[in-house]
Amino acid sequence: MLRTNCELFLQSHFLTTHAVRLVPHNFQLDLQYIVLPGETGQCATQYVIQRDGKDTPETLTIPNNPIAAKQFDLCFEDINEEELLGYLPQGVNGKLLSVTLFRGNRTFTFFLTDKVPTLTLLFQNEFNVSDTLYLTAQTKRKVSFDRSFAVCCGESSAYDDNTEVEYESETSSLSYSFARHLTQALQSHKLFLISPELPVGSSILITDIESELSDATNANNHVKFKWKPLRKQVPFTVPRLHNIFNQVYNNTFD
Repeated sequence: MLRTNCELFLQSHFLTTHAVRLVPHNFQLDLQYIVLPGETGQCATQYVIQRDGKDTPETLTIPNNPIAAKQFDLCFEDINEEELLGYLPQGVNGKLLSVTLFRGNRTFTFFLTDKVPTLTLLFQNEFNVSDTLYLTAQTKRKVSFDRSFAVCCGESSAYDDNTEVEYESETSSLSYSFARHLTQALQSHKLFLISPELPVGSSILITDIESELSDATNANNHVKFKWKPLRKQVPFTVPRLHNIFNQVYNNTFD
C-alpha cells in the first residue's frame, strides 16, 4: 500500500521500495522507473571513490541526459561496476565505494563491499519487475531419504524414489528495513537463487520462513528460510578439474 498517490510516487521512486542497497564489487542490478508525459528533471551519477595514492575518498558527479518525457515510458538502467567506472573522466581510477543515481526526483544509492555474498536472490518485486538481493547466510543441507527396494535373483534395485533435498539458510545480522525487504522478497511468486549448491540461476520454492523483526536500535534481526529446487535434481558440488592438457595430443589408436 502506497502512502502517496501513484503519480507522485512514480516521479520520486524507482520501481522498488528500497533507496539504498549494499552490493559486492561484481554486482549486476537492473533498475527501472516510469516517466510521465510532460515530466522534466536533471539526471546525474555521483561517485565516491578512493583514488590510488590518496588518503581520503573523493566525490565526483557525472551529468547524464535530462528527463524530457513526451509520453508515458518505462526506463531501464542496467548497472554494474565495470560500466560505471567507464563513465569516469580519463585518468580517474581507484576503488569505488558508493554510487548514487539521480534521475529527476528519484535517487538510489549503492554501497560497495569487499564481502563476497554466499547467496544471491533474484525475484519479482512489488512492481512485478526483476530485482536482486545479495545475502550472507549460513546454509544447511538436509536429505529426506524415501525410496522402496526390491530384490530379484539376488540383485537389489530401488523404486518409488521420493527422496528430497531441502536447504535451510539463516542470514547474518540485518537492519530492520533490509530484513523486512528480504522477508517480502521471499514471498515472491517467482524466485531464482545463485548458490554453490545449485546450477546458476536455479528456480526455487520457499517452504518456510522465520522472520520475527524489531525496529529497536539494538535489535539483532535475522531471517531464516527453507528452500528447495523447483525441479528435483541431484546437485554436483565436487570441484572438477578443467582438463587442461599441456602436452601435444597424439592419436594413439590410429
